[in-house]
Amino acid sequence: MSSQLGEEWQFIEDPIQYVMETNGLLNCEPTGTDRTFETVDEEESEISEERSQEIKNAAPMGPQQWNDTGPAVAEENIQTEPIEIETQDQKIQRNK
Repeated sequence: MSSQLGEEWQFIEDPIQYVMETNGLLNCEPTGTDRTFETVDEEESEISEERSQEIKNAAPMGPQQWNDTGPAVAEENIQTEPIEIETQDQKIQRNK
């Protein structure tokens, strides 16, 4: 018995054969539960609407941007000289 929905579990002796016989489980009726395809669809629609509302309520209204660069960077703080990068071989030579 499943703990969350109280449904009976089915034991399938040969699952691969069962899936082949039922056309990938498309041609079998659910057993061990009171739920139907219709009730599951209704529940999923309700959950979908709830989650959609949560997301809509969490996002601020109006235009949004993906990043915030903060205050503009002053030009005098921008480095314009090239940076020299030391390779591993150069470090080894320097440390000899």
